[in-house]
Amino acid sequence: MLSGGMVRKMLLAMVLSADVPVYYLDEPTVGLDVENRLKLWDILRRRAKAGSTILVTSHYLNEISSICDKVLLIKDGRVAAFGEPEELGRRYLSGFYSKIVVMGEYSSREHTVRRVGKNTIVYTRSRTEEREVIDELEDAGLPFRVEELTIEDIFLAVSSGDAPGYDRVLPERPYEEPSLRSELRYTPALVRIHSVHG
Repeated sequence: MLSGGMVRKMLLAMVLSADVPVYYLDEPTVGLDVENRLKLWDILRRRAKAGSTILVTSHYLNEISSICDKVLLIKDGRVAAFGEPEELGRRYLSGFYSKIVVMGEYSSREHTVRRVGKNTIVYTRSRTEEREVIDELEDAGLPFRVEELTIEDIFLAVSSGDAPGYDRVLPERPYEEPSLRSELRYTPALVRIHSVHG
């Protein structure tokens, strides 16, 4: 009996054995180890350079955005943003200075805070605000680390309407692309479509 990873590799091999102009892959890295994920991305980049368009849906935001030319973010079944990963980061995260990952529970009405599993992520808007949060965490004896903002933070910071900063960071009107509307009817809210070939 094949393991889940072996089944996934077999299915990917079947799909990628076809020489076609467009590939659609749904969560292709689920069940793959790190080595095989890197091999898959290398294969997809080579197919893209050869002229194929590759659409990938995935919840692994940082992994996908690091290898894709274009990223499409979907919230509540509607397109929230579309563009190059670096462009989206500049456009939607410009209001934040840094993020602080607190190992434990932390709440604040003055900062954008998101609970992620056992941790709490605090988004600061300036160096001064970052220092204030760090001082508060140190006084409380809470362990933390400061991290750089990534494209995943677009969702973590603003994906719920009650998060502070939501209205300021997301565009006033969600980006809409008429040619994608039929696809969006059955695309889950947290899945992104990525085109490796722009």
